Amino acid sequence: MVEAVLEALTGEAGGMVAIFIAAAAGYTIVVKHILPYQQRTIEGILVSHAKDREAFVKAISKIDGRMDVLERDVGTIKRQVGSMKSDLKKKKPNA
Repeated sequence: MVEAVLEALTGEAGGMVAIFIAAAAGYTIVVKHILPYQQRTIEGILVSHAKDREAFVKAISKIDGRMDVLERDVGTIKRQVGSMKSDLKKKKPNA
């Protein structure tokens, strides 16, 4: 009787049982530990991305405001240079 049990445990059926137990243990480890860790990691990445995106939008808005000021200044400078050119042409004697 003992020999039959040992033979069953060490034979093909025993190998199948060992594989099943190893697969069940692997599944349990993945489901209980690895997947929750990955879920937390991904959620952390998404939160970080949202914060980065918000900072990016604020920075672009500031840059846009600064560009408006620069465009007005460049327009003013162009008008002043044009006015100076006109004044120089009027003052220049005909040769």
